[in-house]
Formats: sequence, C-alpha cells, structure tokens
Amino acid sequence: MKQLNSLKFSALALTLALAVAGCASKVNKADISSSANPKEEIAKMETDLKEAQSRDVDVLAFNDYDKSIKSLEEAKSDLASGQKQEEIIDDLRMSRGYLNSAIKKSEGRRSQATALLDDRQMALKAGAASHPELKSAWSKIDREVIKNADDFSKVDTEDMTEMQSRYVELERQATVITELGDAKARINGAKNDRAEKRAPKTLKTAELSVANAESIISTNVRNPAGTVAAVAKANSDAKMLTDVMEKIKTSSTKNLAEASAISMVMQTRQISDLKDDVTLQQSQTELAKSDTRAKNQELMAKDRELNQSEQALDRTRAVIGVQQALEKARSGFTQSEAEAYQQGENLVIRLKTMSFPSGGANLPPEALPILAKVADVARDLGAAKIRVEGHTDSTGDRSKNQTLSETRARAVASYFKLNGLEDADVSSEGYGLSKPLGTNKTAAGRAQNRRVDVVITPGPTNVQ
Repeated sequence: MKQLNSLKFSALALTLALAVAGCASKVNKADISSSANPKEEIAKMETDLKEAQSRDVDVLAFNDYDKSIKSLEEAKSDLASGQKQEEIIDDLRMSRGYLNSAIKKSEGRRSQATALLDDRQMALKAGAASHPELKSAWSKIDREVIKNADDFSKVDTEDMTEMQSRYVELERQATVITELGDAKARINGAKNDRAEKRAPKTLKTAELSVANAESIISTNVRNPAGTVAAVAKANSDAKMLTDVMEKIKTSSTKNLAEASAISMVMQTRQISDLKDDVTLQQSQTELAKSDTRAKNQELMAKDRELNQSEQALDRTRAVIGVQQALEKARSGFTQSEAEAYQQGENLVIRLKTMSFPSGGANLPPEALPILAKVADVARDLGAAKIRVEGHTDSTGDRSKNQTLSETRARAVASYFKLNGLEDADVSSEGYGLSKPLGTNKTAAGRAQNRRVDVVITPGPTNVQ
C-alpha cells in the first residue's frame, strides 16, 4: 500500500511538473530574424521596456515584464561571453515575446485605476523611483499595485485612495529633493562646521528660506512656475552661507566676525559680476565686428567701473583688516596698558603706561613688552605706514614739553624700525600739550594727556 501511494505521489508530481513546464512554454516568441544585429536588437528592447514602464506595464503585468527583463539580461550576458548569435537572438525573441504579452495584459487593466496610475507616473517623472532615500517606499507601494493589478475592481475605494495619496506624497518628496537637495546639503555641511556659533544670522536666513521654499513646493508640486522664486532664494541663501563659512574658515584671523565675512563675500561677488560683464562685452565685440568705437568706449567704462570696484574692495579689505586687528589688540592689552580704536582705514593704539623717566625720552624696560605687542599687531596688518605721535600735559615749559614729546615719539619709532618693521614707512611727530584729551587741572586729566599714539596704516594685502 505504501509503495502504491508512493507511485501515485510520483505520478502526481510528474503531472504538475509537466503542467508547469507547459505553462512556461506558452509565451509566443517574437519573430526576429537570425541575421539581425544583436546589439541593435538589444538597444531596441531597452527603449521599448522604458516606453512600457511609462505606461505602467511594469506593475500591471509584472510577471511577464520581469521575465522580459531577465531574458534581455541573458542576451546581454551571452553577447558579452561570445556565445553563438542564434542563442543571443533566441534570448531576444523570448524577451520580446514576454514584453508583447505584458503589454497585451496591461491594456485592459489600466482603465480600472486611471487616477492611481496617473499619479504614479507623475511621481516617477519627479524621480521618486530613483532617489535612494525614497526607493524603499516606492517599492512598497508598487508591490501593492502589482498584487491588485489582476482586478482593481476588488480594491476598496479607501485603499485605492490611500495608495494614490502615497504616490502623491512621494512626488512631493522627490520634488523637494530635486529642487532643495543641494541647499539642504550646504546647510548641513555648514552646521558640521559650527555655523550656529560662527555664522548664526546667515544660517538662520538660509534655514528660513529653505523651509519657506519647501512649503511653497508642497502646495505647488505640479506648478513649477509658482516655486521658481522661492527655490532660487533658498539656493542663493544656502550658497551665501557656504561662502561666508568658507571666508571664516580660511581667514588668517582666528575668529573673523560674521559681518566682516559677509562684507567680503558681497564685494567678491560684485567684482566677479563686473568681470563677467566685461568678458561678455568682449565676446560680443569679437563676434559682431561692428561699431568698434562704441564698443570700446563701453568696455573702457566697464574697466573703469571694475577698477573702481576693485579699489573699493581694497578699501573694504583694509577696513576689515583693521577690524580684525582691533579685535586682537583689544584682547591683547589691559586697560592700564593701552586702548585701541579704528580711525577710518587706520588702527590707533593709544599707549597709556610708557613710564618714561621724568623729563627723559629713554625707553624704560617695563615699556618694551607693550611695544612688542604693538609691533605684533602692525605685522599682522602688513603695516605700510606707522606714525608715532607724542603728547604731554601742560605741566612745565611749553617749549620743553614740545621737544620732549618729539624725542619720546622718535624713541618709540626707532624701536619699531629696529624690531622687524623696517619695511614700513615709520615716522614720528610731537604735539606737546597742544592736543589734550582731558583737563590739565586734575591729576587724572594730566595722566590722560601724557600719552603716545601709534597710528598704523595697513598694507594692501593684509586681508585674504
């Protein structure tokens, strides 16, 4: 009895195997000539498969579409390994046959879910299937469509709507990634470089612009014209954040102020825009070969404008250099030693405690560390000029005070010449009691008036 049952089972298994084999062989191979060019036929198949996907054949008749792809891959593999042409053509016949079958099956199915599949195509065009971060969600919805493709009429209306809304959401997400992906990447990169601390205002502006653009995209996914301005601003503000952070990171100053970095970026952009204008005008002149005199006059005007802008940039750099040096000087001197302030493009360091001997101009030892700090600031600025100004209070003879202020100023100037600043134009001048800062009637006022001012003019290349 056991042996009989075993035979019956074997017979049943054989019957099922034959049935499966029969089903597998039912596809009608396409009529492709044995003399056809395999490479050309492969290219045609790839084009037709993409076209079929644009009509949702890949989900409406998944099994046959998938087999078509696998047969095509087999043809490619046979071609690469040098198999006989007939084997390659036969693979292509199978691939074409499965695709024809898939297209035929899908024709009656699409009309049952037109709205769903239209939204799928919109999401596909937006790139939802190609963005790595969306592929998993895309595949999950596609699997549900494939599962119901045989008869969409059996799908509950609520479930159909839910699938449709998921495609719409993927379309939105894909559009945001395409339009704002670069801006978001710039912001994340800036945050990794501590933008919250180093450029907080520029970071906040970029973040708000991107958030605004994403909101506008969400309500205008299929109206690109309505998002252009917001997207452009978001990308522009994110680029500004990148440029400002780059200036801060590459600055020779340890802690370049955000406002200074912004000013430097804006000036650089203005110069770049003007150079682009000049280049465009030159190209147009070369091509047109007409009205040369007028063109040259226009170019000369542009050159003058460019030179003026470059000069303005140099002045801005000088001011920024002074600001940077000012920050360093204020942190380097105690209140009793000196105070620093900006005077146009110059930096003024007012020395308070030079401790000259009464009536004398020799530099006391305790003054040398303070002067060394001043020299460091001047070197940082690449000083082009250093002017030392001597001042006294009103005590004593006016003539003697004038002479004393001059000799003390010369002594300080000589220090700078002998300590690494010989390339700068170092000068000195004494003003005696003619420029008091406070009243000479009090000890505090007289102490304020007894001073040495060092006026530093930065060189042209002190700021990068």
